[in-house]
Amino acid sequence: MCDVTIPAKIPCVIGDLLQNLRSSLDYLIWELVLAAKNKPTEKNMFPICSTPEAFSQQLARHRLDGVAAEAVTEIEALQPYHSGKGTNGNVLAMVDDLCNINKHRRVITTMVYGGEAPSDFTTEVIGGELYGSMNYYDMLQKGTKIGPFPMVDGPLGRGPKVNEPPQIIAFVALNEGAAQDVEVGLTLSIFIGYVIQEMARFERFFK
Repeated sequence: MCDVTIPAKIPCVIGDLLQNLRSSLDYLIWELVLAAKNKPTEKNMFPICSTPEAFSQQLARHRLDGVAAEAVTEIEALQPYHSGKGTNGNVLAMVDDLCNINKHRRVITTMVYGGEAPSDFTTEVIGGELYGSMNYYDMLQKGTKIGPFPMVDGPLGRGPKVNEPPQIIAFVALNEGAAQDVEVGLTLSIFIGYVIQEMARFERFFK
């Protein structure tokens, strides 16, 4: 971990993105109720549950009242308890966990982490700047390309010239919640990509 101060606005931006992402799921429920020719209520919301019992309790609290039965089946299929690896590796569970921290406890905290570059770290020159890339394997076990990381200043030569691939990398990571220690950009991009991909299954209910 590096002793570097992260601008205060960064955690606020992260928290805002997480809350918007979580709210988009609740908006989906509202629209599904309308698509089924029913009237939404303040009790409607998208449940995220770690056990089947918890999901049943959410149904009893009228979270999905007015939603078409087939859409309810799709929502149930997305619940974290189906992941088989516990809820810590489930995207919806992580989004819910981080949103609860940000909404009910405090603004999400982040830290700058650094360490030795892995063996698959590669460099290339782009527009007169040296960049590095690596395959970063997070807790979701998805190989995702992050970077490129700028290693020197541009063609004006304001920074030191590097002839050898750097051996140290640094990145901003979440400092709490189920996605702790995972690089922020990677984490949020996976969250957004997951929601976009999985919500496509509901398009048929709006035709």
